[in-house]
Amino acid sequence: MWEEVEIPAPFVQDPDHARLLANRADALKSTGPKIPEGKTASRANSYKYGLNGSGPVVPELEAAEVERRNASFVRKLKPSGQVGQVLIPHAARMSVRMERRAHHATAIDAARIRRALAGFVTLERCTACFP
Repeated sequence: MWEEVEIPAPFVQDPDHARLLANRADALKSTGPKIPEGKTASRANSYKYGLNGSGPVVPELEAAEVERRNASFVRKLKPSGQVGQVLIPHAARMSVRMERRAHHATAIDAARIRRALAGFVTLERCTACFP
C-alpha cells in the first residue's frame, strides 16, 4: 500500500540538535544585569551562609554588627601595619559569619529533634500495647 519514502538529510532534524541550537540562541539573549544595583542583587542571589562567598557579602541586618566588631578589634589590637589593617576587617566579618552559622546549625538540630520526638511512640501512647 504505502511505500516508505526516505526523507533527505537536510529535512531530518535531531531533537537534541534542535535543543542545542535553541539553547545557543537563548544564551545570546541572556546578558545578565547591567547596572550596579542589579549586579549587587545578582551577586547575593546564591548567598546562604556566607561561608563560601568570594566577596564581602554581608546582609543588611549584620552589617552593623560587622562594623561594631571591626571597631572593637581595631581598638583592642591596635594594628600598626598593613597586614593588621587588612586582616581585622576579615576577622570581624568571619566572626559574624561563624556565629550565624553556629546559630543556624543549632536551629536545624533543634528542629530535627522536635520532629523525631513528635514521631516517637511511648508506651503510654501506644494503642497496640494497651488495646
